[in-house]
Amino acid sequence: MSDPKAQAVVSNGPSRATGVEHEEAVFACLLITFRRLRSALDRKEAIGAIADTLETLVGSDEFAIYGLNADGDELELIAAFGGLPPSIATIPCSDGVVGSCIARGELMVPAAAADCPVLPGGKTLRALVPLTLGGLPFGAIAVFRLLEQKDGVFDEMDLDLFNLLKTEAAMALNATRRREARVETS
Repeated sequence: MSDPKAQAVVSNGPSRATGVEHEEAVFACLLITFRRLRSALDRKEAIGAIADTLETLVGSDEFAIYGLNADGDELELIAAFGGLPPSIATIPCSDGVVGSCIARGELMVPAAAADCPVLPGGKTLRALVPLTLGGLPFGAIAVFRLLEQKDGVFDEMDLDLFNLLKTEAAMALNATRRREARVETS
């Protein structure tokens, strides 16, 4: 065998090949999400790409996409999936973990379900993905529940997808909003 990478996979046995296959799968998922968001022509399509990523790749059946209001003190619901209650139509971001996450532009993914904050109305926030444009807050994706097969844990691929969504989902939502505004004014 002349290819050193192929030799390494063979010599390290099946566990190494599985690791390589996993990395390739993660990369493929990231690429698919990236391409779908970049090619979205309208807001519905952008929201669909985000929803498909969260449902099929992350494994969530209850989540919401928010935009930051003009004052920058509240997240306003853009789209919700999974029968969420009206009490989460807006989320204040003036203080607490949500405000801190939005202000810093950092993911909020507690290691244990017991560490997850509870929002008004009793919804447990499993993860919060701040959406940023040019480093500035734009909105957020809130994940409220995971599918049973996830065993309540986010894996490396989920975190990679969240980091991709931080900017790419924000850019897609902003671009489609601006495109639709131009169409309405012409």
